[in-house]
Amino acid sequence: MPRRGEGETGRGGVTGDLRLMRRGAFASELKAELGRRPGLNKRTTKKEVVPRARLAIKVQPGASRNAVVGKVGEEWKLSVTAPAVEGRANRACIDLLAGRLRVPRSAVRIQRGESSRRKVLEIAGLSITQIEQRLAEEKVG
Repeated sequence: MPRRGEGETGRGGVTGDLRLMRRGAFASELKAELGRRPGLNKRTTKKEVVPRARLAIKVQPGASRNAVVGKVGEEWKLSVTAPAVEGRANRACIDLLAGRLRVPRSAVRIQRGESSRRKVLEIAGLSITQIEQRLAEEKVG
């Protein structure tokens, strides 16, 4: 006969512990034995909060070169060589900004304005001040 807290196999298997937890038997003993609160998975970890900044841009597709033109009002103006067909300009815009900001492409996504020249991009891992500084550096240099 298995002891308290052990599963049917007598080895203290997880199935036995969970079965006892469901019945509510020996909850305090199991809690102490497992070193955690009932209902929490050992593998559960807190997700790291990544800062995300939103950047308003105006895109000029079909330009002669890919460039960050500068800040016009509250928006940054970008020129991309790709035409505004089948999302090519959007991809070129994401490539250009990811390269200039030194972040992976996956960190840049279009929040609003997929089919418009005016877009709002969400950039993960940088604050808006860092983004503004990096874009200004690249524009001057």
